[in-house]
Amino acid sequence: MSAFLHFLQLLLLATVISCQDTSPAPATGPSLSFFPKPPKKWEEQTLIWYKGGENYKSWSNKLNKFLQVYEMDELTNGRQLNLYNCDFDDFPPKGRVCRIDMKKGWGPCTKENIYGYHKHSPCVFLRIDANRHWTPEYFNVSSELPPHASQDLREYMNKADGDQRKMIWVSCDGEGPVDRENMGPLKYYPRPGFPGYFFPSLKTEGYLSPIMAVHFEKPTRGVITNVQCHMYARNIQHDITRNIGSVHFQLMVDD
Repeated sequence: MSAFLHFLQLLLLATVISCQDTSPAPATGPSLSFFPKPPKKWEEQTLIWYKGGENYKSWSNKLNKFLQVYEMDELTNGRQLNLYNCDFDDFPPKGRVCRIDMKKGWGPCTKENIYGYHKHSPCVFLRIDANRHWTPEYFNVSSELPPHASQDLREYMNKADGDQRKMIWVSCDGEGPVDRENMGPLKYYPRPGFPGYFFPSLKTEGYLSPIMAVHFEKPTRGVITNVQCHMYARNIQHDITRNIGSVHFQLMVDD
């Protein structure tokens, strides 16, 4: 009888194991978004497409609208009262939120410069969104970065001082060899990533998710370039289909 019960136990255990979901757990962590967004009526919702001398204003106007909340602190409840001048060695006290200075450090990615769209060298803005308690675990040396992180990012990181490596790093690249060639050189403003002093957000009143800009200096005209941007921290996973840790978009600048 005991042998029969033991057999039943083994059979039940085997059934439970076979029914378990062995697929990998979905990626978790902060999401990454790009701006400006294509018109909702477009079938392709990841394509930034314009002609340099014609409809670029519709795209720059989208950025004006998106950035307005960053330029006018009074638009966000409690922001003016809770602002704090954060730095890599001076994280905000509890109940305060970091200032985002839109008047310096943005290179050509400014409203006054129409974000470069009229010069066939557009800026695309990126925004990180994380849950209220998420805190980054930093990569401290470039050798720790994943293999697909760009060489430019590694060089920037190597030159950064200790505290200035408290970053969620970002690098963008073409999806394939042709995309990398057509993408042309890139620059990041104010820096290639998001400072760690923005996290955790704790949903403090007045908090805004940090942003950065990617400047496409000389993209090949008349072709669609597929671009992927990835964030890097030890506790960031990547799932491009859900914009977890990364984002995909397409860029096409016509003559």
